Amino acid sequence: MGREMHHNDSKEQKSSNSSPFIKPKSSGVIQRKIAQHGDVRKNIAYWKPILQKRRALLTKLITEKSNESFEHDFRFLLPLAHRLMEQGGFDKGNTELNNPYYLQSKGDLGYEALTKDEAHGKQTSNFGKFSTEQKGVEAYLEQLENNKHNDGDKTWVGAYLAIMKGSSFQDFIRGLQPDGNVAKGRNYSTKYTYVVPDDKKDTPVGTFGTMMGGMKHRLTNLIQDFIAINTYEIAQLQKEIAQEDDFYETIPLHDRIEYLQEDSRLLQKVLTELKQDASWWKQNHKGVSVQQ
Repeated sequence: MGREMHHNDSKEQKSSNSSPFIKPKSSGVIQRKIAQHGDVRKNIAYWKPILQKRRALLTKLITEKSNESFEHDFRFLLPLAHRLMEQGGFDKGNTELNNPYYLQSKGDLGYEALTKDEAHGKQTSNFGKFSTEQKGVEAYLEQLENNKHNDGDKTWVGAYLAIMKGSSFQDFIRGLQPDGNVAKGRNYSTKYTYVVPDDKKDTPVGTFGTMMGGMKHRLTNLIQDFIAINTYEIAQLQKEIAQEDDFYETIPLHDRIEYLQEDSRLLQKVLTELKQDASWWKQNHKGVSVQQ
């Protein structure tokens, strides 16, 4: 979870389990269920507007900050995958304090105390409380760009630049966790969703392996989720076309289908490259760019 680095507070990274839905321990603020990738693909009609809205918001904010736009912009994948790691899966929008990245910076509604399971046991800390989820996401990007350590150095600007450039999840994690796979120092997260595999403990995966593994899992599955969303929408559009007698009325529908097909083609290209990237866990490995 996000911290202002001049504080010594830390935060939880919820872990996933084998059940389709996991219910987090009560914080005294909110209770909600968290869906996993398989649940999303079983109910695309429900999740499609939620995930498309999150893609649109992140793309809008990234475009404004980078002053650069693309017809098929996949830079949203990095912060959305990070959100899944923070939440333990797909929340339905009722995130605690409208703070999907668990920032400990002050929200527009101030702070609220939450008790979280930290690396050294339960700890109660103040987290930013936001009036809307968009304000929480805006604050997250601002923190990545400008948060400073006690010595004045920017802590997570590498993660911010990875998003703006659409570079690899390796670049993103190295920027987010500058002190490596430890629950201390300048790192954003102090507890991890995934553990280093036993057969990798004596390899370079031990440096960034936990967060790298978590991001690769979320990113590769998230791409499949959006391909499934595109496929679902194409099928709906084709039904509309079949029911329309006036060809000229269907031209915008055909245009949308072509856009979605190209979107899926490019997403599949990223997915294939990610799956073929066997060196993802190496500390200095450049990785596969998410922006094609």
